[in-house]
Parts: sequence; C-alpha cells; structure tokens
Amino acid sequence: MTFPKSAICLAITASIFNVTAFAEQQASNDTSKTDNVETITVTSDFRQQSLQNAPTSMSVLTDIDIKQRNAKHLEELIAISPNVNFASGSQRARYYQIRGIGERSQFQEPINPSVGVIIDEVDFTGIGSVASLFDVKQAEIFRGPQGTRFGANAIAGMINITTNEPTENFEGAVQLGVGNYNTYDLGVALSGPASDSVNYRLAVNQSNSDGYIENVHLQRDDTNNRDELSIRGKLAIEASNDLTIELAGFYFDFDNGYDAYSLDNTRETYSDEPGFDQQETAAFSAKFTYQGFDSATVLAIFSNADS
Repeated sequence: MTFPKSAICLAITASIFNVTAFAEQQASNDTSKTDNVETITVTSDFRQQSLQNAPTSMSVLTDIDIKQRNAKHLEELIAISPNVNFASGSQRARYYQIRGIGERSQFQEPINPSVGVIIDEVDFTGIGSVASLFDVKQAEIFRGPQGTRFGANAIAGMINITTNEPTENFEGAVQLGVGNYNTYDLGVALSGPASDSVNYRLAVNQSNSDGYIENVHLQRDDTNNRDELSIRGKLAIEASNDLTIELAGFYFDFDNGYDAYSLDNTRETYSDEPGFDQQETAAFSAKFTYQGFDSATVLAIFSNADS
C-alpha cells in the first residue's frame, strides 16, 4: 500500500535536520569557547596540575582575583574563602582557622600551629602581617590535612602564597592608593635580566594609616595606626641546562598601634595606655631544581626566617 507524502511530514523532517545542524554548530562554538578558558595550575603540590584535577578541597585566587577585589592583605581574601577564618587580638591576625580547627590565641605560642602559612617556600606560620598581596601571583588555600607535603604545621590546612617570578625582559609596576584617615599605600616592582643567565625581581610596598579610632583621653587619632614596610627580592639563576637555582629574600618591618574598641561602636576610646603591634622579620630561601635525569626531577629547598 502506498501512502501519499504529507507536507506536514516534510516540514517536520526539515525541522529535525535544522535542529541537528544547529546543535552541531552550537557544540562547535562551545568547544571554541572552552579552549579559551584560563587554566588554573596548583603549584604547591608535589606535582603541578590543574585545579580541576587536584585531589583535595581547595580555593585558588589568582592575581586577577586579587586585582578585581582590590585586596591588599591576605585577611581580605580569607573573608571570601569558604570554611576559612581568622581571629585577631592585634592589628593583624597571627593564626588562621580552617573548618573550625586552628589556634585563636595571639599571645600564647602553640606547639604546632594547625594552619600553616607559606610564602615562596618560607614558613611564616604564626608571624602576623607578612601576607601583603602586592606583586602576588597566586594564593592557594588547602582545606584538610596537608602533613605529607608541609609537615606538622598543616593538620587543618595550608595557605600557600606565590609571588611573581623574575622575567627575562625588563618590566615594572607602580601602585598608589589613598584614603580617609591619612591612609596611603605605595608599591613599586621591578623585574628584568641581570645577565644572560640571571634574572631578578624586587618588590617594595609601604602602607600607612592613622586608623579610625580616636582616643579621647589622650586626644590622639593615631593610636590604631598602621605603618607597614614589605620588601621582597628574587633571583632566578640558570646554572646549567639541567640545574636552576631560585633565591628569595624577605624583609618586613611593622610598627602598628592597637587601641581598644569602644563598646558602643562610636570609634572613641578612653584607654590611657594603648597597645602596639611591632614586628621585624627577615627570611631567606634557596630552591634547587635538577632535571638531568630522564625519569625524575630532584628538588631541594632550604629556608630560614627570624622574627
């Protein structure tokens, strides 16, 4: 038996072919868009890998995230990171908490802090104020024990900060910010080649503010001030085709005030002896990477910090 072809059937068939062609074109467009997505690489694990393939719960904040949020200090990134907190009994927090685990005392040293803070392979755990975000490339926050990689200071998690590397071409950056309460922030970064096999990078950041607390008893408006100087330097040395050496030096000098907060939130205090938060820290690290073997890479890191 022969059935006559209906115009409706032909229209439906044409629509199916059109939808299929549109779907193929849409998939092709989606693929091209996916290829343009930035790949975020986790650098503080034993093997560098993408954030999507990392086998641990973590947050990665790149330099783009830092600039978009206009963040100046690690505390400002902690505020937007899930399951991470800090408690401060001074101008800057000394210890952090991840998933509710971590020290809160600012004045009594723990045997082993629960959350570690690493900056360019140097352990700054328990040293407040050092985490300036000027010229920082990436901040990685690991949630959960990280003792295999970082030791006893990471039972609850780890905060790893990586600054920008020395470059083969000359480049520089200047950052200037001003605000209320005589606040200003100045940062200068320089990078380039020192020779054919040595590149350098230097970053200096000065941050000052009178603070927003007014001491009525002493008739002063700077008892909660900030005066923070951060200096970081890096050298990248290509000793041979197989051996690279990375040297990093740090110097931090902070002279901050700390006045008591008023109970009624008037920003006025009557303390006769305001507190202070002073700190001077010097640190150094050396990283040796040897790639002369076919199936292995030898990595050795030495660091020291004095505060």
